Amino acid sequence: MPYTQLLNQLIDESKLSAKQIAEKCKEFGVNITPSYISTLRNDKNNRTPSDDVSVAIAKACNAEKGYENILVVEAYLDIAPKEIIKLIEMLKDVFTNSIIGAFENRITTQQMKEIRKQFDNMPMAKFLIAYTSEKAISSIKKQPGTLNIVSKDFYKDTNITVTQEIKPVGFSISDNGMYPIISKGDMVNVEIREYKTGDIVLIKKKDKKANLLARKIVVGNKKQITLIPINNDFPTETVSVDDIIVLGVITQFIRQI
Repeated sequence: MPYTQLLNQLIDESKLSAKQIAEKCKEFGVNITPSYISTLRNDKNNRTPSDDVSVAIAKACNAEKGYENILVVEAYLDIAPKEIIKLIEMLKDVFTNSIIGAFENRITTQQMKEIRKQFDNMPMAKFLIAYTSEKAISSIKKQPGTLNIVSKDFYKDTNITVTQEIKPVGFSISDNGMYPIISKGDMVNVEIREYKTGDIVLIKKKDKKANLLARKIVVGNKKQITLIPINNDFPTETVSVDDIIVLGVITQFIRQI
């Protein structure tokens, strides 16, 4: 979303006039005129103000707490190399698919479409601020391999409130041992925590180079665990904990089609 488009969106949502915004900007130590604001709102002028002015305008337009820099971020995105933009778009798509996958069979098709619409319409600058916040970074440090953020948004058209932990999908299953629940090629998320009997975990056998397997486990003692597949074509195995690496407890998967 170009700077001018985001600026107009903030101003329209604030329902303030250019004169009112200019007056409020003075409270934040920035002196601008209503005519200058009108100039910024015009795509043809291709004008981008200083960071201080962008922050003041966002605050004057009652930007959400924590998003006062949203216009500043958007200004830099407008001039960023296309490779950077492509990477950010890819990450945003991963997050969107992760959330939608988490709601499968819990909400209607129409509600799912509305959720996707909300994320598709989210300004790229807002996405970056949300998922690079101190809260998000702290969560990543506490739980390596996961991004544990609670995202709360109200969807008026569907009349539901969404509260969901967002975790990036990152591991591809190598066999059909847990079919039909999890199939070969499905992408899964894992939580790094102590596993227990009954958990479905992601494992890698040390004698295999890259195979990542999903199995239900029974913890016998500190030295052995039993790996139980659902698919009868695969054997139940009791293995030494020294012969496998448990990457984590599977919390979510996305079916590959």
